[in-house]
Amino acid sequence: KLFIMGCMGSKPKGTLTIYLDKITNLSDGDWMGKTDPYVTFVCEQDNWVFDQTMGKVTSTKKANDLNPVYGETFTIPVASLKNLVLKVNVYDDDIGFDDKVGCVDIKVDDIISVGQEPVLIEKVIDEKKGKWFSKDSKIYLKLSYTE
Repeated sequence: KLFIMGCMGSKPKGTLTIYLDKITNLSDGDWMGKTDPYVTFVCEQDNWVFDQTMGKVTSTKKANDLNPVYGETFTIPVASLKNLVLKVNVYDDDIGFDDKVGCVDIKVDDIISVGQEPVLIEKVIDEKKGKWFSKDSKIYLKLSYTE
């Protein structure tokens, strides 16, 4: 299931493409069964005072999988790369309330430039915000931007 929230405010001039490859070494946070992970990506323009949400996409859910492989591609229309932050959140799909199990923020304009080949990104999930992740839990992505 794919959910896209469109641009608000600034007119999009380009497209951020996100390829979600996989997550490795998730800790099991479920009492019954294993973690059922899914990922949300929220793209924001960091404007010191008023951050502007450019879009949001959500991956599929992977049942009972501590090393989920996604192979999914998403696109988000954005105004520019300037001050662009990609907020990556990993959740456990549960009945009633989904638990947030980890997150990481990626400063996109520090990593990629216009027209560059997709850049492989390997990030450790922030354990302070997601206690269920083992110390070596990582998410693997590719990012690119075109105008």
